[in-house]
Amino acid sequence: MRAFALVLLVLVLPVPALADAVGPAPADCPSGAQGSTSHYGPNCAPDPCTSDADCAAAHNRPAGRTCGDAALCVETVTHEHWRGNTTVVTSHGPCGAGDTCERGECQRGRFCVGAPPTPPAPPPAEPDPEPAPEAASPPVEPAATDDGGCGVTRGPQPGLPALALAAVALAFARRRRRG
Repeated sequence: MRAFALVLLVLVLPVPALADAVGPAPADCPSGAQGSTSHYGPNCAPDPCTSDADCAAAHNRPAGRTCGDAALCVETVTHEHWRGNTTVVTSHGPCGAGDTCERGECQRGRFCVGAPPTPPAPPPAEPDPEPAPEAASPPVEPAATDDGGCGVTRGPQPGLPALALAAVALAFARRRRRG
């Protein structure tokens, strides 16, 4: 009976863990960068090369890119966490006049460059006979703590019913043992 009580406790008391997911890499990165993603979010990482062969179409790299000289605005951010530091490098597009950048620093080099992907043409506009009511979405609350980009949240707690069931099972096992 003791084994039954232990098995019952093991089955009733575990709390499931809900892990976060990594979203897809961006598909609209500027020339000289390719889509990348991690637990720190999607970004457009610089795409360095030494020859055209390095720029062959690959995962998250548009086809038709060639290796060429370019100047890109590059930002490097280091995230500190318990497993060690993670560095994320993001390209924000070409440098401005005089090698200026709104974000990051201008970095000159050889990158896989080419025409940026053209977005699909919008569908022709059709007149809407009556406007659809807008659904109110709940406000998004910012996270109270910085989890370093990864997060695991606890699922629903077993609560009082599970503890009461465990107590009854243990009391029943003790009673059978004495009697």
